[in-house]
Formats: sequence, C-alpha cells, structure tokens
Amino acid sequence: MNYQFESQESFNRAFKKGYRVSPGTYRRNRIDTIIGSRKELTAGQLRHICESLTLHPVIRHLDEKKLVGVKFQTTLRKNTQKEEWKRFGIRIEEIKNRADCDVRYGICEVSSDFDTVYFDENTESTYFIGTEVCSIDTLPEEMSVKILKNGE
Repeated sequence: MNYQFESQESFNRAFKKGYRVSPGTYRRNRIDTIIGSRKELTAGQLRHICESLTLHPVIRHLDEKKLVGVKFQTTLRKNTQKEEWKRFGIRIEEIKNRADCDVRYGICEVSSDFDTVYFDENTESTYFIGTEVCSIDTLPEEMSVKILKNGE
C-alpha cells in the first residue's frame, strides 16, 4: 500500500513484468544477491526521483570500438573480477596501439538464450576487461579482442 499497489496481486503482476519472474521465484533463486545488496530507497529519495530528478540523460551515438583485454568465466559466489582487474592493470602496458584515452571497459555476457528464471549466485558468465586500441595487429599472449559495434 505504501508504494501505491492496490493489492498483492497487482504488486505481483508489476514485479513479474519488471523482473520476468514472480517474487517467490526471485527469492528462491537468490537473485537478490545483486539487487538486494543495494541500500533501501527512502521515501525522501523516491520523492526526489519523482519530483525533482537532477540527472539529465543524453543519448549518444558511439562509433565502433576495438578492445583488447582478458576474458574469463566467473560467478557471483566465486567472483574473481577484483583480482582480474588488478592483473589487467599490471599487463596493460603489453597492449600495443592503445587509443589515447584512459578508459577501461568491463563487459559481462551471458548466452543469448539465457533465462533469468534460472539465475542464482552460481550462474556462470563471461567477463571481459579491456581497453580501446587503434588496431588489432598484435595481441599480447592470453589476451583477446572484443569489437563493440556502433550504435546509440
């Protein structure tokens, strides 16, 4: 009622529309490992968001980007991203033809047929850490290429 749902049924319908699973399935699969770790949204913060949002999103066109970096498998339970980011930072000087910017990319991917109903803290995903390059003529050992296509 505090969040303007007229009934439990209307909440369940809205929840399933937003998360593609029922609240019960969400709890059983421990999806809250990601979302549940966020701080609770207060009534004041919610009013600020609804009435006086200070962020102004901008839609931009991005050109294709060639990235070189490391790719690895990880899960939420055995998350190795922190160690891999450190390892990448040590090895970044090995990457030839780096673009002039200091931007680094972290890209998490799952298969295209992945269904969030089965997501839990043991679900494997592929993670790529890289930086933009002007050309991909030479690659350091055990590094790979990722092409980000142009788009909005």
